[in-house]
Amino acid sequence: MSLDDRIQAYLRATLPADRELVELDGLTASFHPRDPLRYRNWALPGPPPWDLDGLVDAARARRRVPRLEFVESCAPGLPEALEQAGFTREARLDLMTCTPPAHVTLPPPPGVGLEVLAPDAPRETVRTMLAAQRAAFADAGEPDEDDVARYAEVGVLARVDGRVVGGGVLASPRDGLCELAGIGVLEAHRRRGIAGAVTSALAREAFARGVEIAFLTPGDADTRRVYERAGFAATSAVLAYAAGP
Repeated sequence: MSLDDRIQAYLRATLPADRELVELDGLTASFHPRDPLRYRNWALPGPPPWDLDGLVDAARARRRVPRLEFVESCAPGLPEALEQAGFTREARLDLMTCTPPAHVTLPPPPGVGLEVLAPDAPRETVRTMLAAQRAAFADAGEPDEDDVARYAEVGVLARVDGRVVGGGVLASPRDGLCELAGIGVLEAHRRRGIAGAVTSALAREAFARGVEIAFLTPGDADTRRVYERAGFAATSAVLAYAAGP
């Protein structure tokens, strides 16, 4: 099995437990029960044929945007099928990976403290980290109480003068893989090296737990450069498609 196939299988196996899963021909759709944010509602493809009409119907019935995210090499022919069905490409994101030998330790800048957040961390601390993470992304809104209560991951948060200004999490390690997700820093504290230090600390935590390959997807060229400094390199790509209104 190729690395891309392993990552696609990982993404399917680690769909959050609180999602509603809808199995369609060639697709597994995952819907957040409370949050309509597009990035928390999406489908993963399997072998064709792909029931794209069924995905649109399922998403519309739940007042969600019909979306797919997938490793590009794992679904040949799907981009063409999506475009024929009226979907538009939202993004082509680098899929970046890092192994223990490639990992680079990036210390936090002066005045910034990092803290590892275990699954059993105090819920108020979890709440402040999730709020800072989501505030770092446009239209993400506030975490709800279920998000806080269900937190069962390992995170790294960053503090400046005692205030949480950013963080990120490790998704559940599985089959030697682990995804780093939600790495964000409040706008007023960006371009200081905080995101790089958080990324490096998350990777270190992953490798300490036996992970062979950590991976993530940067949203733009600036974040890609941040992750490169921590030892990540682009090895493939993830595509995101969505249907319009």
